[in-house]
Amino acid sequence: MRMRSAALTLAMLVVFATGMPWSSMAGAQPAQTPSTIPPATKSKERGELELTTTRVIVYKDGHAMIVKRGVAIPDTSGRVHTYAVPDAAVLGCFWASRENGDVLGMRAEWVESSTTREDQVPCTSVLDLLRANVGRSVEIELVGDKGRTISGTIKSVLLSPPKSEPDRWNDADVTSPAPNVPLRLEQPVWAGGGQFVEIRRSADSTMVLPVADIRNVSGADVTTTITRTVNTKEKRKRLSIDVGDSTQPVAVTLMYFTPGIRWIPTYRVGLPESGDSAALALQGEILNELEDIKNAPVDLVVGVPNFRFKDVVSPLSLERTLRDTLAVAAPNVMGRQTALSNAMFSQRAGEWRQRDEAATGQPDGSAQLGMTGEQDMFVYSVPSMTLGKGDRATLPLWTQPVKHTHLYTFDVDVLRDPQQQQTYYGGRRNTNQPWQPPTDRDSPVDLSANEVWHQIELANASQTPWTTGAALVMGGKKAIPIAQELLTYTPIGGKTLLPLTVAVDIRGKFDEEEISRRDVEFGGNTYKLIRVKGTATLTSSRAEASEVRIRVDNGGRALSTSDGGKIAIKPHRPEDWGGYRWDYRLNPHSQTTWTFTLKPGESKTVTLEYEYHWRP
Repeated sequence: MRMRSAALTLAMLVVFATGMPWSSMAGAQPAQTPSTIPPATKSKERGELELTTTRVIVYKDGHAMIVKRGVAIPDTSGRVHTYAVPDAAVLGCFWASRENGDVLGMRAEWVESSTTREDQVPCTSVLDLLRANVGRSVEIELVGDKGRTISGTIKSVLLSPPKSEPDRWNDADVTSPAPNVPLRLEQPVWAGGGQFVEIRRSADSTMVLPVADIRNVSGADVTTTITRTVNTKEKRKRLSIDVGDSTQPVAVTLMYFTPGIRWIPTYRVGLPESGDSAALALQGEILNELEDIKNAPVDLVVGVPNFRFKDVVSPLSLERTLRDTLAVAAPNVMGRQTALSNAMFSQRAGEWRQRDEAATGQPDGSAQLGMTGEQDMFVYSVPSMTLGKGDRATLPLWTQPVKHTHLYTFDVDVLRDPQQQQTYYGGRRNTNQPWQPPTDRDSPVDLSANEVWHQIELANASQTPWTTGAALVMGGKKAIPIAQELLTYTPIGGKTLLPLTVAVDIRGKFDEEEISRRDVEFGGNTYKLIRVKGTATLTSSRAEASEVRIRVDNGGRALSTSDGGKIAIKPHRPEDWGGYRWDYRLNPHSQTTWTFTLKPGESKTVTLEYEYHWRP
């Protein structure tokens, strides 16, 4: 069911993203009957398709759906074919169809061809000179005999039969050297070795000399080049498509999913000097390492695509492994693709939350591109784009006003290490990373021990979700860069926090005090049930009132709070305990949150009590 759902989502996305039914996916032109389809042009062979890329659907993870269209008259077997076989098509995502929507059968194979050519090459040995000058009058200087010279006409070179070169195709040749580049094997046709040459001295006198005794060859008409025959064998991919017998041109659409193109969303946030309306702009940075795109519609997809077999090459590609040229050309960018995934939005303090109050502001009328939402994806459509292989480009997608508020956050993780019998207090961590003990907090200049972050909360009141991407924050009349951070996925009507910097005029402090402990039995083991009081304090030296949030995450069960703190009990989190492997299932994870306004120069203290099981 999951595979069927993924396939259905793929098909629906492609159909809706193009804005046309399956039969018209190849482009915006209407469906044509065979009699009205224009004849194929520039075909080298009967039945060879001249494919044109008619649509490119690009995902953030470096994959794209390529749609191509070609026209050809079928050959005598009722097939059309192309030599432009994709090297990295994904299993299950390679399809061919006619314009009426009929799915067609395909056959991929290696085909061999041979050609022969003659090259003029320099003579590199005495034997070559003798062979090149058969029939010419020459003077031959012999080795030894004090430079004895013999004059005459070269009658012939006595050669042994030529040796045939073995065919060197092997199993390793099934991987092509580059996309759409045939394998090529050149085999020079070498004449057999020669040990003797016939020299005609006169009409009735012929001398046979060993080639090894000849020092040099001279003469008025001596040539120093020789004709050498080279046999060239080529082995190239061919994709044949069964279309049935027809004497009329047939239009075929090919569709396949492949790595090689990626788009990266990047944002710019313009903060005003006053007021709560910021300007948010989105652009797409496109990296193309797949093929030349010429005047083709391009769709940029927002979402978390589920392609289960995206790392498995289709047999129709005739390759053993997927060729990911983008990973080679831009390894640093591709190595960070997980950080820009919409699925990672919860791993940072700026996670989105649902709107809890009416937000104002709508996208302005300067949106340059078409925008549609299909299934769980959102698509930005570019009507026409040209981008060569290896090129990079940016596309402005939209600019919109955004309501924003300033928020100062003090987030504390209580980390207990049973091995070292230590407790640490630190900032929030990426829960996907292996646990490591916090750094030494003894230095008085170490601000990270009790850091308070200045963040801005952005409300998405537009008609488009915000995909995860790097955000540059500019502020003031001179638009000075303030920060760059990760703007996480934010749905329509949601809010997100965008960190700016560590606040220097609001300081935070957190401490624990043990209240009690007693022995409890669980699973045949004795644990200490420890009750703790936590105290968090914020002190402001700002001249303005500040909206603040305190959040404490700890292993154990929160019991009570002061000042209206909200408690959320969540499932056990192993990283609360440093990955230590005794039975700590008795300890859930607690998250306690306070929000309030901190007046200028005010100090505010909040408390909570919680308990946890500990095995000494």
